[in-house]
Amino acid sequence: MAIAGGGVNADEAHPHRGPGFRIAMTFVVPAPAGIVVQVRLRQVQPGDAIAVGLLAQLGDDLGQFAGELLRAGDSVRVAVVDDEVVGAAKAWGSAWHPAWNWAHVAVSPAHRRQGVGSALLKDLQSAGPVKTKVRMESGSAQFVAAAGWQVIQASANYVLAGQPTGAVDAEPCTQPRDCIADAYLTFYRRAHRWDPVGGGITAEDMLAATVEGATCTLLVGEPKHPDAVACMWEEDEAWEFSGGPCRDGAEAAAGLLLAQARAIAGRKPVLVEADSDMAEMLAALHRLGAEPTDVVHIMASTMPPTNGPVEPGSD
Repeated sequence: MAIAGGGVNADEAHPHRGPGFRIAMTFVVPAPAGIVVQVRLRQVQPGDAIAVGLLAQLGDDLGQFAGELLRAGDSVRVAVVDDEVVGAAKAWGSAWHPAWNWAHVAVSPAHRRQGVGSALLKDLQSAGPVKTKVRMESGSAQFVAAAGWQVIQASANYVLAGQPTGAVDAEPCTQPRDCIADAYLTFYRRAHRWDPVGGGITAEDMLAATVEGATCTLLVGEPKHPDAVACMWEEDEAWEFSGGPCRDGAEAAAGLLLAQARAIAGRKPVLVEADSDMAEMLAALHRLGAEPTDVVHIMASTMPPTNGPVEPGSD
């Protein structure tokens, strides 16, 4: 969400607002200083391109969502004060995670704390449940929390030192990549039970989205019944790691996966992202003494019908 420099996050064409959606609304909002601001919301128009482009340049907490304002067509909503476009918002769905729409809100610095962002946020929520991704305790996180949004998932990056001595016999997986994609999809569905993966997503989708671009892949257990799986990408300064167990209770497999990753990384560190639902990975990381950094929250306007998330690093 980028109210403190960027917007509220979101992902694809808005399912509730087609090209014909042209309703305009006006809000009269008392600003904190007692100034009454009249905010008019409407669909974006061709003449708004420069203003929306400047709002997109404000960015967002993670640098992932502000660009949606530029490729949104008329699914973008804008806020107008005194005939000036001072805010923009978009919500969009994703076939990967259809339970909530993503959302992104951006407001010009000169018009923050005047009810503009709140009006845009309320407008997005009126079309259905929405979520956003923010850094913990950022201005954006505080903004949506004030609107009643709650944390539905947390993730953190962990840094593991490489192991140049090669403590385990680790080699990149030689299984066909379609086999790895099937295992990785099993892991991914399990790790996202809090926000279920769409039923139409297949191993072929995972192959194209993640596995094909990996520098190497890791598999623990039998190919047809894997215990854990991961993909790794070698960068200039470190290796990036994404993966985990394919079944509940596979903490030993999680530890072996990380040991293999460290051996392959050699003298480079391994950057591991672990979500709050990945209990076995979190336990294995804690055993290795890894500390969470750069904690990111996904916050939503409505809660799922499950228990709340576990914060990374908590017992």
